[in-house]
Amino acid sequence: MSGAASSQFASARFREARTVDWLELEQRILQIERGRAGSLSDEDLFELPVLYRAALSSLSVARETSLDADLVAYLEALCARSYFVLYGVQPPLRRRIAAFFGASWPLALRSLARETLIAVLMMLLGGIAAYCLVASDPSWYHSIVPEGLAGGRGPQSSAAELRQGLYDGGGDDSNMLGAFATYLFTHNAQIALMCFALGFAFGVPTLLLLVYNGCILGAFLAVFVSKGLGLPLAAWLTIHGTTELFAIAIAGGGGAAGGPGVGGARGAQGAGRQGGAARRTFVTPEGVDLKLDIATIGERAGAFMLDLTVIVLTLVVLTIVLLLVLMGTGKALAQILLMIWLLGFFALRNGYFAIFELGPRAATPGKRLMRLRVVARDGSRLRGHQVVARNAMRELELFLPLSFLAYQSSAGMATFATGLFGLLWTEPEQARYAFTDAQLSVYGEFELQKLEEVLRRNDEYSMIVVARTIRERLGMAGVEGDEHGFLEAYYTALCQRLERNMLFGKRKKDKYQH
Repeated sequence: MSGAASSQFASARFREARTVDWLELEQRILQIERGRAGSLSDEDLFELPVLYRAALSSLSVARETSLDADLVAYLEALCARSYFVLYGVQPPLRRRIAAFFGASWPLALRSLARETLIAVLMMLLGGIAAYCLVASDPSWYHSIVPEGLAGGRGPQSSAAELRQGLYDGGGDDSNMLGAFATYLFTHNAQIALMCFALGFAFGVPTLLLLVYNGCILGAFLAVFVSKGLGLPLAAWLTIHGTTELFAIAIAGGGGAAGGPGVGGARGAQGAGRQGGAARRTFVTPEGVDLKLDIATIGERAGAFMLDLTVIVLTLVVLTIVLLLVLMGTGKALAQILLMIWLLGFFALRNGYFAIFELGPRAATPGKRLMRLRVVARDGSRLRGHQVVARNAMRELELFLPLSFLAYQSSAGMATFATGLFGLLWTEPEQARYAFTDAQLSVYGEFELQKLEEVLRRNDEYSMIVVARTIRERLGMAGVEGDEHGFLEAYYTALCQRLERNMLFGKRKKDKYQH
């Protein structure tokens, strides 16, 4: 008998003698992975370690006797799955939650007390600086507060308009104050995640983000104080200050201490390359090296695309359901439905990966289809804080750039493809209406604020009159039509010019200053 035939015969006899045990182990592991451990009897559970050790023994023999590679790969995968089921068991969820709030949470806060205090001081520093700037010169408000977050509120707003935004959101028919509070909650939660994730760069971006967040609060406070609404705003912010702002301070403290590195999600080193594939040495307590395969970039990208598809489809279904409910109920439940959508989007974006990776199989649906699972570098299960750190980095590396590109596209600042490949900050309206430096030097900050009021009111007659006046002053009297587009383009160009000149110490308060 030739050597090759003898090897095949030995492999066949080896399989025949042990296949029943392997299949029995695989079946029981599959039931546990699917959450059906309750269907196994006590005898089946007691036999699991025996079957697992028998599979490890078979793996060692298969390697030593150089049996076929497919058999070795099958046994390695089976033993790895069995190991994670037997050694990766965690206490019930309620016990983990109790342990977290009873011990882990207080210890983490005490260990980050100094960094958290620094985070609070950085926000206060930014708030005080912005308050002083806006109080002395209201035009600084537009340089500090993003237009989307300002929501039309600014130094040009009257006290009645600001009060209306605080208490009733614009009247009984358009009362969306609850929806705005939900948006503010999700926004502050994203800021907290960003403060933590940005800590990877020695905490410097985290501190800058904390200062900027404080600047926004300080600018708002200066505007409301100037209208005699400082105390009502402080009372309104206290609701968020005890929750979201406290969370931002804690996350900023974690970011200042090193961000995701604090979570230890990466674990120990030890990856090597064998046979062209990345593998990591992992020795079980029984002394057998399982040689875990490291997922390739293509496998990870494929799993993520599958998960992203699940997230998008879930969001689409949720949106359709809420729209159908809205059509059936009218405006009565509009605010509640919008709040549900905002919270659903927030949960999908931030909780989808973490919930599945904390589950028994430590894998999202996309990873399961690609036959992947999440483990620490030493082969053990990731703990809760490690999963949070891992997903905080995903927010920074992926969701933030995608959100930025989507916002640029929806705001009309660039097409998605242009933003994706070049991040070109081009304005379609500005390209249509090109203004010379002389035309932009006609007006100043006072006229810019008045133009903003006209655009915010969106009154057609007022826009026609103002557009005609500006065109005559700029020497563009022969051009008519699309007053709103013209005014928006001129407002944007004038705002950019005034802000650019302000960086060099040049200011133009109104059209009379030369």
